[in-house]
Amino acid sequence: MMTRPFLMAIALTCCLTTVATAQTPAKPDRKAAIQTDPTLSQVGKALRLGDYDRAIKQFQQAKAKTKDKCANRGYTLSIAAAQATKKKFPERKTTKQQEQAFRFYTQEFERLTIQDPACGIPSLREADTSYGATNPKFSLMIHPVFQSLLSTLYQRTKIPVRLPTYIPGLNGGKLLSSESAIATSSANNSYLPNLKAEKPLIATLASATANEYTIVLGNRPNCQGQNSCKRGSLSATKLTPQAISLDTTFQQAANFVNNPLFNHEGRRSSDEMGPVTLSNNLKGYFIPWVLSDHYTEAKIIWEQDGVRYSVGLQQGDKDSLIKMANSAIKPPLAPWLDENL
Repeated sequence: MMTRPFLMAIALTCCLTTVATAQTPAKPDRKAAIQTDPTLSQVGKALRLGDYDRAIKQFQQAKAKTKDKCANRGYTLSIAAAQATKKKFPERKTTKQQEQAFRFYTQEFERLTIQDPACGIPSLREADTSYGATNPKFSLMIHPVFQSLLSTLYQRTKIPVRLPTYIPGLNGGKLLSSESAIATSSANNSYLPNLKAEKPLIATLASATANEYTIVLGNRPNCQGQNSCKRGSLSATKLTPQAISLDTTFQQAANFVNNPLFNHEGRRSSDEMGPVTLSNNLKGYFIPWVLSDHYTEAKIIWEQDGVRYSVGLQQGDKDSLIKMANSAIKPPLAPWLDENL
């Protein structure tokens, strides 16, 4: 089971702040800004500036001082990730090179720590995999619904994995009382999947490659997105120069939602469609659900670190989806951190 010192070791490598993963335009005074940033630890500054020799030395010093097994393991994995980054990115002089190296470091460290048999996910008690997880550290780190697919996902993809720690409607594996009306009405509506309240959501890795992944949230195992079982989804796709812009993607969705067919009561969400401001001041878009031949997902889409992400829920409301998206926008490995640490 992971201990607090192990989490602090992880925190140190994540720079203790969401600033570590924020994608900002390069500025002439970037180095000075990083060096004087009070929210970054010394090792965080070294990592952001590409000084992995200094970071490794600091990890080694911290490792020598700790007596906790998992904290020791955390620093060992920090050093391993830093050494792998040095090897993959021998040149780290420009801003672009430093940011590419740092993204690789965080992803590599995340992969190592989550899969670590001594102190990572595999070390947790079987009881902690249930929706009524008793390990608060695990519950804060990753939602239990995703545990079964983590190993495969990290083996297949090379983009930053961002999974929400908050999923509306999950409470002991059942839909919350506020959603009971949806569950009840679904039994009498041939268009809406029968989302019975006694069925927990199950995450299925529908696809995963080096540059993308899609996870389906369904009410039965191995749901690949069929309307009969799908309740929601998460997706991530690496952006390329040929990719359609976020604004255009939203406009295409808006053209569909604005079809006069959906203007009748009950055929479209009452939540306002449009741009939203997410954590880290990231720009996103909310796309409401409509009733066509079935209820579509309401979605939040945004871009972060060169990747386009989305979270969606059938008949989801705007406020809950914003909260769900914000819980995924976090420093890799450290969603449980107090931002004041």
